[in-house]
Order: sequence, then C-alpha cells, then structure tokens
Amino acid sequence: MKKKIIYILTAIVIGFPASVFAAVPGFINFQGRLLDASKLPKNVPVSMIFRICDTLAGACSAICQSGNTCLWTETQTVDVSNGIFAVQLGSFTELTAEVFSSASRYLEIKVEGETLSPREQLAAGPYSFRASVADSLDAANLTGTAQVNHGGTGLTGGTSGGVPYYSGAAAITSSAELTHYNLLIGGGAGAAPYALGSLGVSGQVLTSNDAGANPSWQAVPAQTSALLSATHTDTLAASVVQGDIMIGNSTPKWARLAKGAQYTSLNMGANDPAWGAIALDQSAAVSGILAAGNGGTGSGFTEFAGPAAAKKTFTLPNASSTILTTNAAVTVGQGGTGLSGGTSGGVPYYSGAAAITSSAELTHYNLLIGGGAGAAPYALGSLGVSGQVLTSNDAGANPSWQAVPAQTSALLSATHTDTLAASVVQGDIMIGNSTPKWARLAKGAQYTSLNMGANDPAWGAIALDQSAAVSGILAAGNGGTGSGFTEFAGPAAAKKTFTLPNASSTILTTNAAVTVGQGGTGLSGGTSGGVPYYSGAAAMTSSSELTQYNVLLGGGAGAAPYALGSIGVSSQVLTSNGSGNPSWKDPLVMTVSLDADAASNSTTNLVDITGLDTTVGVGTYVFQYFIRYQSSAATTGVKFAVNHTGAVSTFITFRRWVDLSATASTNAPDQSAVIAAGHVMGSAAVRAKNTALGVSLSVDTINADMLMIIEGLMIVTASGDLQLLHGSETANATTVKAGTSLILTKTR
Repeated sequence: MKKKIIYILTAIVIGFPASVFAAVPGFINFQGRLLDASKLPKNVPVSMIFRICDTLAGACSAICQSGNTCLWTETQTVDVSNGIFAVQLGSFTELTAEVFSSASRYLEIKVEGETLSPREQLAAGPYSFRASVADSLDAANLTGTAQVNHGGTGLTGGTSGGVPYYSGAAAITSSAELTHYNLLIGGGAGAAPYALGSLGVSGQVLTSNDAGANPSWQAVPAQTSALLSATHTDTLAASVVQGDIMIGNSTPKWARLAKGAQYTSLNMGANDPAWGAIALDQSAAVSGILAAGNGGTGSGFTEFAGPAAAKKTFTLPNASSTILTTNAAVTVGQGGTGLSGGTSGGVPYYSGAAAITSSAELTHYNLLIGGGAGAAPYALGSLGVSGQVLTSNDAGANPSWQAVPAQTSALLSATHTDTLAASVVQGDIMIGNSTPKWARLAKGAQYTSLNMGANDPAWGAIALDQSAAVSGILAAGNGGTGSGFTEFAGPAAAKKTFTLPNASSTILTTNAAVTVGQGGTGLSGGTSGGVPYYSGAAAMTSSSELTQYNVLLGGGAGAAPYALGSIGVSSQVLTSNGSGNPSWKDPLVMTVSLDADAASNSTTNLVDITGLDTTVGVGTYVFQYFIRYQSSAATTGVKFAVNHTGAVSTFITFRRWVDLSATASTNAPDQSAVIAAGHVMGSAAVRAKNTALGVSLSVDTINADMLMIIEGLMIVTASGDLQLLHGSETANATTVKAGTSLILTKTR
C-alpha cells in the first residue's frame, strides 16, 4: 500500500551544554505524519530505515559507517498514532561530525520496504554536530579581534549612536552618530548610512526627489472639488445658479432645485419641496386669520354686503337647481369629494370612477405607495434609519430602506470650490448666490415664509396680492370660506334674504362642476387609481391609473404625473440619470452573510449554499468569500467551488488558508498556527466557474472554527446567480457555519 508523509518537521539539535568542553548531544529530533494510499492516518508500529545522503536523488555516498552506500543509516521500529510519529535519529547508530563535513546533506526514509521520495534536505540544526570539533580548543590560545570572515566585526568599538556597516566585501566600519528621530538614508556601495537632515514639521509627508537626491518633507497638496460633482457619491452633478437651492431628492441624492418664479414660495409636497403658490386650502400651509389689511376678514367670519337701499335678487338657472349648503357634502359629480370628513393624516383617493374615499392615516415622514385600481394609497411601513436609501424588492412587494456606504464632509467648507465657508446654524438654509456659490441664508423672523424675489429667495410675509404667491381656497378655520361656496342657513319657517356684493355675483349649483377658479376641481369623476393634477394654471385633470408599488414621477408643466415603468429587482437602488426618468440599478458594493448554519454535507458532492445566492447582472465584478467551517473528523477536509448560473466571458478564482507546514504547503489547514512561527499560506486556483478549487486534507481540531478565503474576478455577459458550492473530502460531515460572508464589488 502506497505510503505518504504529508508533514515533516526537522528540529534543531538539543542545545549546547554550559561548558564548551562538554560533548555535543548526538541525535536529531524528527517527527512527521504518515498516511496510507487512501489518505487515512496509520495507527500501528512500522519499521523505518533512515539514511543521510549527499545528493537529492540517485545513489548515496560510497562512504558509510555501516558499510552501506550512504553517509549514515539507522533502522527503528516507530510507534504511529493517528498518523503522527516522532523519533530521535542517532539513538542506535552514532552521528559524527564527519557526516556533516560537506555543504549539502539529505535524509532518505524507507517505510516497510518502500523508499519515500523526494529526500528531505537537512537545515542548520544538524550541522551543529560539526561544533564538536571545537571542543578540544584551548581558550587561552584565542587572542585578537574576531574578523568579518570569522563571523566577527573586526572592530573593538564604534561611534556612540552610530551603526556598523559594510565598507567593503570583508570589512565593517562604524557610521557617524545618527540624529535622534531622523530617518536613516542608505549611503551606497562602501559608504556609511546617514540621517536625513530635517525632521519636517507636523502634517508634512516624505516626498521623493528623484534619483540622486534625498527625499524631503513637504506639505500635502490641497484637495478641492465642486459640491455638486461626481466626486461625491451622494450628489447629482450641477453648477451653482443664483437663486437655486440644494435639496435631497428621491434617489436620495443632494440635487439642485431651480429657483421659482417671483413671489412663489418654497412649499413641501408629499415627498419633495417645490416652488409655487401657497395652498390656502391646506391647513398645514397657513395658520392664523388673514388680517383685513391684507384682504382677509381678520375675524374668521364671512361678511355679506350689498346695496344699502335696495334688495338683491338672484335668479337660479332652473327649477331643479340645488344650492349647496352645509347640510350635505358636495359630491364627486358636483365637483366635490362626497365626504364630510376623512381619516386624520389620510388623503382622498378615487376608489371608483365617481367615488372618492379617505385613505387610512399616513404615518408621519413615511413614503406614499400607490394601492392600485380602486385601492387606497398607503404609507411604507418602515421609516428606515438615517443614511439608508429606498431599494426595490421586485414586483408584488414594497420597496425597503437599506444601508449605503456613508459619505461625510462639512458641506459649507473650503473642501468645496463652489461654496462660501460657513458653519451650520439652526433654521438657516443654503442658497446659490450671485457669485454663483452655495451660501448660507440666515433664518427669517418667526411666521415669515421663504419667498422668491427677482433673483434670490428671501424671508418675509406672503404677498397675497400676487397670483403666484397663493393658490387654493383659504380654510374657514383660517378666516376663509374653506370651499369656494357660500353657505346658506336661516329660519326653518321663514324666507331668508341674503344681500350679495353686486349684480355679477354667481351662486354655485349642481348644474355644473365647481371649477378650479371656484375652489373645486372642475371634474365630475376621474380614472380609478389615478390622481387629480393641474393640467393648466386653472384646469385640473385626472391622471391614468398609477401602477401599484411603482414610484410616482412628475410629468412637468401641464402633463400628468405617471408611474415609473419598472419596480426593479431585489437589492437594486433608485438612481438618477441626470435627465429623464431615474432607473433601478445594482449597487456598487453588496455584502451577504449566512444568518444560520448551512446543512452539513457528509458526501464528496458539491452542494449550493443557498443562503449566499446573489443575483448578479451584466458587468465586471470582484468577489471575496470569508468561509467559517467545521469538520467532524480531524482527517476530513473540505472542498469548494464558485459558480455563476448566467453567462460569463471571464471567470478566475483561488482559495487560500494558513497551512500546517512551515516550509511548503501540504493542503492541511491549521487555525492554531499562532503557536508556531513561520507557517506558510497554501492556495489553489482555477480559471473556470463551477470547478472545484482542490481539496483540503484535514483540520487541526474537530468541531472547531476554521477559515478559508476565496477570491476571484468575473465578467458577466448574461445575468444569473453567484453561488458558493461545498462538499467534504471524505464521508464525514463538514459544515459551513453562520457568519460566512460574501463581499461583491462591481468595478465596471
């Protein structure tokens, strides 16, 4: 049966005795691990013959103490436990200094008649036998200074603070004193090393000055960038324009919001602020009672005034006309909502072609999601946490908040070339000034609004006499009518006479929908699942149905808002395209980790670790797997492969581990290598997907954590899943454990 030693350690000869005249110990410690042809460890005593030869291969030297063709030979019966054995060479046949009198010596091993190959070269330890030749030297005869060719320096002293250096091939000289803290510079062939003359100043860096000159300390070059530029991953590139401001958009990224028309105000929409008129029919838009001096009532009541000496008579269109009063809600067909109220915090929506219903309360700050035809829009259940971005989760599921790499910097600082440096002050905002640069605008007085001037926004009172400043109907609670209608109320058994302002007054009836200019929508119905929008300055239209789960996009002046055609795939993020619609794209860096242990595998078949499967689209990627695994048997290792279920034009990968050996990889990982110095890193590589990356042979401890790292690069030409496949070396269970992680980076 074929034998194999997979691990050999040749130890140094046991230390020299205290007296230089004592004998050098006459043996060498040697240990290894012995496996049979099936890679199973031996567990029985075996006969071993050890020989020391003067060549790596071929016949040994003709000189041998025992008469054989070798320098030295010895036969031992060796105990082997779980493949491990240890012997002391020289225990039965004496090792002498003559055996090591030449430069190269190799150990040959024969196990039960089978000679193992190749021979093992002996290192410095065994050559210390040669030191026994010096036991007869008399210390009294040793005089003078040890020279370089005898392992000394040839010096009796040196300059304090200097270092010895080779001033020639066989000469050592002391350098001059090396200044405290200064860097050491090489002097060249035969010349002394010397200290760099300057220590530099705090914050400087050491800079090369080309060949033939010392490096020097220099200041770090300043780094500058425009605030809205590709340098920042959380901005959309744009130049500074006077009057513009900066907002966070739906991507979310910092983006430039163009200045509004003169007299417009910055108002908060469902998600984004926008320049426009104040929506007087929204309770969140205004507070208090509009003063009489500004065209209001100053009291919260509606006043009727007419000719002082004449009765005002109104003629209705026909006998079936209905005067709208507070007795019943104005229906959808009448240009109203048909509601007498709604859920606090909710919004009205078209639950049918001629019906409006109130949605449930929409959680503060949460995003609004379309409900589909006839269904209510609703709030996204999670607010996420600070710094996360909204990520698509495929059709039929809500998007969700997920983390992105944090990017931090002071916004108004010298780092940015398009800003005026300033600190953050509560209540202040950032605007584009006439330079143009981004600058801090101080907060206004309490109750003032941010209004657009000819070029710049400024804090002040709302200009109610400007059509661009306000829109909608002022609510009754704020001193307006709240509906654009006049309410009639009077005695139940007597005629009520109302005096209106003038003969051109119009009484609103059910004969026609209440127009936009009259405080209504001008619509008698709308598309189920759509929303009403301003198709002109004085006209509202119903949009088409907004697809459930899709993001709502503005249509522009006079155009309907519409749903983004795609809801992306799992793990994608919504990304701005500069102009046109945003789109769902893969993030540049993804991390995936096993939440629980994968199922144990006690076969040699490769099985997919499904908890790490990751969809990867077209592009160039680098990946790293950090694999935590355990084996139920010390003699059973693992094997892994990486696969992509789509098409690739390039796929190259390798695995690496800390090896049991200190000289050459044995394919036997050792997770406790910290207890011994000099262990090597083992590796195995392939240039094709779904191909096993070799097989490890063992573990240093059963049922204990081991680490294997797999790295690779792939160019994907057709989308598919990136998979990690796992199998065992032999029919013993191995397990990929929780915490095993994938780092996937898209580079192109």
